[in-house]
Amino acid sequence: MNSTHLSICYLRGNLIWKRVGPLARVLSAICAAGFFAVATASATSVIVVNPSFETPNVFADPFHFQYFDALTGTGWQTSAGETTTIFQPVLAGSYNPGAIPDGIQVATVGRVISGVALPGTLWQDVGAVVGGATYDLDVWVGNRLEPSILDSTQYTISLLAGTTVMGSLQGIIGDVPNGGFAQRQLTVAAAPQYDGQTLRIQLYASGFQASFDNVQLSEHTPEPATLALFALGGGLLLLRARRKRVVR
Repeated sequence: MNSTHLSICYLRGNLIWKRVGPLARVLSAICAAGFFAVATASATSVIVVNPSFETPNVFADPFHFQYFDALTGTGWQTSAGETTTIFQPVLAGSYNPGAIPDGIQVATVGRVISGVALPGTLWQDVGAVVGGATYDLDVWVGNRLEPSILDSTQYTISLLAGTTVMGSLQGIIGDVPNGGFAQRQLTVAAAPQYDGQTLRIQLYASGFQASFDNVQLSEHTPEPATLALFALGGGLLLLRARRKRVVR
């Protein structure tokens, strides 16, 4: 339950203050206490290994990139061979100066081989899902300084519980300024049945090529005090309903 729901709860309690007497006062007090519980809640950062694709440094490669399937220790896995890379844009003409959000390297997903556009996928398992938690996944998406044919590339940013997609965000590279990066955020509420399953970040592109950088994930879990307050509030509401039935 977020602060918006708490506001509604608090206002409703006050509207019926005089009509139902002491019980309404108790409910309003519980809602007010809930404000403080929500305000003190904090997000926990989930560790993403190699979030900006700085490892390994690929400068030594003649073309300044390496395919993920030929690398070890990147923290990321790929579903297709030569469609995902770590790229260090040393030469001018790849992105605008200073456009890369973090570090000097990015990941590219998707590639054209012999005139055929091949999709690509990167993913990383980052722990276990906490059922009932809310996750914020922030990813910077880039559009290379290439012919506008790249603009039609479709990308998908997803959070999975095992192999089940809990939520995803889709877009096209043409919505990102040419030669630049744009931040995209996916917010997902994990259903209780996903508790304990593998939490996976997945980056996908099809069409031509998308660039990704600075992948960050945070987890928001309900505060025990908040849950206790609303459990108490729910119990009082149930008691009130039963009293009404008895009176009638």
